[in-house]
Amino acid sequence: MFLLITFIYLIFTIVYGLYIGIKEIIDPNFIQAKLNLGKIYINLKNYQCAIPYLEEVVNKIPLCGTCWLDLGEAYLRYGAKTKAKEALETAKSLLNKDNKNLLKIEKLLDELNNK
Repeated sequence: MFLLITFIYLIFTIVYGLYIGIKEIIDPNFIQAKLNLGKIYINLKNYQCAIPYLEEVVNKIPLCGTCWLDLGEAYLRYGAKTKAKEALETAKSLLNKDNKNLLKIEKLLDELNNK
């Protein structure tokens, strides 16, 4: 009897965990999912699709420097130079001087200035 109860509890825990995981994936307010989608679109070089997701992320988390960096890169690759520069400068101002992403920001700003 004890094993049956333990088994049922284990199944319940697994199903509940899956439910929570799925809820986070499909919840329109789950910001991490939107950030992940934006990054996936950047990796697929589909910058037009990445931009709306990343814009929503920075609107909800305006102090996320790496989020601004991702948005700036998407703008740059899409050809929106003014918006790219603004986003990259915002990212630069939010990240501390020891952050490894500062070098990436500088490279993207150099690329932007050379276009």
